[in-house]
Amino acid sequence: VAARSGVTLSTAGFNTDYRTRSAAVEAPFALQGAGLRGRNIPIGYEDAYRKSLPADYAPTDLVLLPKEIRYCGQAVYLRQEAAESAVRMFNDAARQGLTLQVVSAFRDIAHQRRLFASSGGGNVAKPGHSEHMLGTTMDLTNSSKYLFKRSFADTAEGRWLRQNAWRYGWKATVMSSSGSRGHNDEPWHLRY
Repeated sequence: VAARSGVTLSTAGFNTDYRTRSAAVEAPFALQGAGLRGRNIPIGYEDAYRKSLPADYAPTDLVLLPKEIRYCGQAVYLRQEAAESAVRMFNDAARQGLTLQVVSAFRDIAHQRRLFASSGGGNVAKPGHSEHMLGTTMDLTNSSKYLFKRSFADTAEGRWLRQNAWRYGWKATVMSSSGSRGHNDEPWHLRY
């Protein structure tokens, strides 16, 4: 992600939910959140603050990902450092003939509430508990055929990510577990 001049908007003034945002609305290059008391949480230390984040939390350095790596051209945002790493990773994958696209990245609380409500509470984190709110998490696919499907892990792109994502600072964080908080693997869900 090259440094570009462009419009900066407050996250309070921009609907981050591409499903409810008008397609006619031009996405700004950068979104300016308030952070936590005006500062970003250092990347890698977010979990220590997760239970104390205000509902309107948004990082201060969210940038629009390049159109070439966004699924269906949707405007999706990551923190600057995570975005730069994702672009490097996607470029390296492309040099090997692989196609990766970002389906979802930063989600504000309103976006998460809509997703949670529309899912009936299944397979979607409760508002305020999603890693997407941190601006360092993205959901990926290689095509609509594997969109949010565990079979994505068995594609060439899924195998490449399993072997290489860590080299760029990314890891899968939604793994199978059982019990009352059990859930299935999400091989498309990576956190920086």
